[in-house]
Amino acid sequence: GVIHYRGGGVERNLVKAAKWIASAAWQGHEDAAALLPELREKMRRTGALEDALGEPLIELSAAAPQPGPTRDETTREPRAARAIDADFTAGFIRADATPVYARDRDDAPVVATLNAGTPVKIESGDDDWARVQVAGGFRVWIYGEYVEEMESGGRRARVTGNGVRVRLLPSTGPGSPVLGELNEDDRVTLVRTEGEWKYVEAPPTIGAWAPTSAVTVLSRPTLSWMERWKAGAGGG
Repeated sequence: GVIHYRGGGVERNLVKAAKWIASAAWQGHEDAAALLPELREKMRRTGALEDALGEPLIELSAAAPQPGPTRDETTREPRAARAIDADFTAGFIRADATPVYARDRDDAPVVATLNAGTPVKIESGDDDWARVQVAGGFRVWIYGEYVEEMESGGRRARVTGNGVRVRLLPSTGPGSPVLGELNEDDRVTLVRTEGEWKYVEAPPTIGAWAPTSAVTVLSRPTLSWMERWKAGAGGG
């Protein structure tokens, strides 16, 4: 955002600057939040405010033509950047097409690819790897004997056993690592059936491994993070 704002190495573009600086501010970045009033005024004077209308994320920035982010009257921080109490560690994926793996090594099978800004919960990790969960759940395979449809012809289903392993592929072979376990009455969403196996969207408790360098870790979750997590979970 600052590069687009200052024109360092790229053509100056205040609309792009507003998009990225506002996004950072809403994730709790204090320097970005402090820069927004200056950016808004410069956009007003140059006419860039009108160009910004309808741009993705522009409603999050002080570049919006209306008052901008709601501010908490006590902290004076943008409301969405305000930290909330939580018993988990939260973060965001930094770049588009970031692979997450079945194991904490880059030669392990890829479970999924995540885009920049995807909110994640961080289960554990070290300097190199972080085990992350996503709101909508990763897609995994479960042996069909342990999946019961909750409605005829529908996609909603439940797990019928405890310690049921979920796998990357519809197989128990070495090429299909176990990604985690589900328990009785855990809810899943059916995607398709292949032989005796069910391909499902798992609950977010099933995690995968991301390079630590690919994750921005928040000191505490923010309202903005929570809103994105709920949107990814279908509002749940």
